[in-house]
Amino acid sequence: MPTIGIIIGFLGFSTFGPLVYWYFKFDSKQNAKDFPKAEYLHLVFPIIGCLLMTISEKYDNEMYLACNISLTVYLAYIYFRFVFKRRTMDSHLLKLDKVIFITMSLLLFVFLIQYFVATIQLYVIGTGLSSLIISGLFIYMMKYPPNLMKAIHKTKPKPEQIHTIIEALEVKKMYHKQGISLTEFSKTINIPKYIISITIKDRYLKSFPEVINHMRIEDIIKKLKNPDSVNTKIEELAFDVGFNSTSSFYTAFKKETSMTPREFQKASILNH
Repeated sequence: MPTIGIIIGFLGFSTFGPLVYWYFKFDSKQNAKDFPKAEYLHLVFPIIGCLLMTISEKYDNEMYLACNISLTVYLAYIYFRFVFKRRTMDSHLLKLDKVIFITMSLLLFVFLIQYFVATIQLYVIGTGLSSLIISGLFIYMMKYPPNLMKAIHKTKPKPEQIHTIIEALEVKKMYHKQGISLTEFSKTINIPKYIISITIKDRYLKSFPEVINHMRIEDIIKKLKNPDSVNTKIEELAFDVGFNSTSSFYTAFKKETSMTPREFQKASILNH
């Protein structure tokens, strides 16, 4: 095999340990903003190993043995420092951590067998097993996608972002646009969706769709209380404030007022 192929393989193998370690370490510190410069010391071994293997091929075997030892030490430390001690995390994230740890442990097992029983047949089998293990992790994460946005959600919205969101809803009344979604709203005001969700939850104690429906119903309620709207079709009022179907409008209205629009209108007129 060409030397460059061996070096590339070593570089990938030698960085397994640091990458998994960083995942667990900074996953446990969800508020970590800056990557400490001292952490780059974990890359000293991969860099030195690549240089030695570039200078002389006689270090190849020793470097791959060192990779196995390095990954073993990293996984042992990760287990006792992070995996074993975590009890208060979200159950799904904790399960994901265990799956990732088990995946890396299985890969290490394959690498150890390949190293100590170095036959071409075993390398082929090991490659197949490694692919199967990684595919298993991929399928698991597709079926049970982790909520990786949780760390980002701890970011507090800026005052100007809060002002823009509230202005778009309460002043510009963007909820009057039929079929408006969180994604469309986010693109229009150029603010990330998670920032909008946090702001709306803090201010209105509702989700984005709930706030949209609530504001639409509030507009209709004001019109229904006006005696001049008695002869106006209620469905027209619904379409004017952004509802795109009568069924969704009636459902939302009854949820907000416990009455149908017509019942609410009659009650309002009688009270006046």
